Amino acid sequence: MCSPTFSRPSKSHDRRRRNALRSLMTPVLALALTACGPDAGPAPAMVVEDSAGVRIVQHTGTPEGPPPFAFAPEPLYRHGAAPDNYMFSGIRSGVLLGDGIAAVYDADNDEIVLLGPDGTFRSVLASSGEGPGDVGFVR
Repeated sequence: MCSPTFSRPSKSHDRRRRNALRSLMTPVLALALTACGPDAGPAPAMVVEDSAGVRIVQHTGTPEGPPPFAFAPEPLYRHGAAPDNYMFSGIRSGVLLGDGIAAVYDADNDEIVLLGPDGTFRSVLASSGEGPGDVGFVR
């Protein structure tokens, strides 16, 4: 009787088989890991772009939670309808004083203007110049 002989496969055949298994297992493993990952969830609520070094943020949905501020139903001051109202050219800043008077800096006219609590023109507190009551630079 003849007994069969078993021979060990060559090293190059072994290497080819391992490489074939690896090349088959890599996509299967990647697919399995992707399927087991966390849900991507909904699309982001904003899109951020860069245009020539300027960051542009565009909101695509409705923000969650209460808004960080709200406008009053009626403005605190109404100024500009009456003929004797001060004509602003370029408001740069302002401050509301404790007694309800507003001091407003009109940069184009270089004047600090006082408005009463009802928004009426009170006076020009200071204007540009070097004399008494004048100012050289307002921040």
